[in-house]
Amino acid sequence: MGIAKKEILRLLAGGEKTGLEMVQASQILRCGTVYVHLSQMMDDGVITAREDDGFRFHYSLAPSQPPAFPAPCV
Repeated sequence: MGIAKKEILRLLAGGEKTGLEMVQASQILRCGTVYVHLSQMMDDGVITAREDDGFRFHYSLAPSQPPAFPAPCV
């Protein structure tokens, strides 16, 4: 698994996010490629997407997918 996909898993371990939110929260992900990775990860069953308003998708880890990284201690 590549660096970008690992970054997506890391971000989604913290909860549901849009593609733009992931790009803004990352130094690795770029607008031009994040949606290609998200599409591939959905096809692989690693993540799921929920359509918000016919325009925006919210991505999350698939129910069977354990978080890639442990949640931070509070």
